[in-house]
Amino acid sequence: MATSEPSWALIPNALSVDYKLGDMFEEHDIVILTNDIPEHGLKAGDVGTIVAVLGDGAAFLIEFMTLDGHTLAVVEIPPSQVRPITDRDMDHARQIEAPA
Repeated sequence: MATSEPSWALIPNALSVDYKLGDMFEEHDIVILTNDIPEHGLKAGDVGTIVAVLGDGAAFLIEFMTLDGHTLAVVEIPPSQVRPITDRDMDHARQIEAPA
């Protein structure tokens, strides 16, 4: 059976969430950082998990972890510096610098 969709588009993504403008992030949502935060070793594109919503959504406490489960940083970040994951996103591994 022929389909116009590429084969990868037919694979469901359990982590994908469809956000609409104005929707609020919630605890445990996975988000993507949109800009570098060098003082914490974070780069745009890093993936984190919201661990707390602060001030009715004015900011989030977000945990960023290494792939082996070690916490790299827990940072307070405003909503303007993160975006939701989509079904078009892919994880990407990068080496972090060793702490000084």
